[in-house]
Formats: sequence, structure tokens, C-alpha cells
Amino acid sequence: MESQTPVSDNRYGLELTEHALSDLIDILAFTHRTWGERQRQEYKHKIDEAFQTIAANPHAGQQRHGLMVYSAGRSRIFYDIRDNLVIVIRILHDRMDAARHLP
Repeated sequence: MESQTPVSDNRYGLELTEHALSDLIDILAFTHRTWGERQRQEYKHKIDEAFQTIAANPHAGQQRHGLMVYSAGRSRIFYDIRDNLVIVIRILHDRMDAARHLP
């Protein structure tokens, strides 16, 4: 099952898989625990901006591991483009071995 995340005024829709949603929740919880609420909000804003960018221009990312990837801070957003939909597959820290965590 996939979770819809609305992105307004963009040509492409944007959807997060369950893995990507779980990644996002974990990233924001870790950021909050480690650096506090203000930093969590700033990082969420940075990730939301990245979502807006790839929804407006899905080819803004680079191709890696058979998917598109776009960076937001220390996180890499791995996504696929299908018709008019950007599907976020995973959101991984840049130090993680993507090959181990991608389908």
C-alpha cells in the first residue's frame, strides 16, 4: 500500500511508499532527539522543498541504482517516475549503502 503526499501546483503528483514514509518519520525523529525541534522543522522544510523540486522537475535528480536520486541535506531521496507520478521509494542518509536498502 502506498501513501499519497499531495504536492500542489505541480505537473507531477508525488507519492511515498511505506518504506519512504517510514524513512521520513525515522529521520525526523532522530533529528528531533539529537538536535531539537527547531532543527527538525528546518530539516523537514528542506525535505519538503526537495519533494517540491522533484515533483516540478522529476529529471532534476541523477540516475543511480536504477532510480533517480535527489539530495536534501544529508538525505538522498530515491524515486521513480511513472507517467505523471513521482514515486519516492526510499529516503536514505548519504552514508548508508544504498544498494543494501533499495529493492
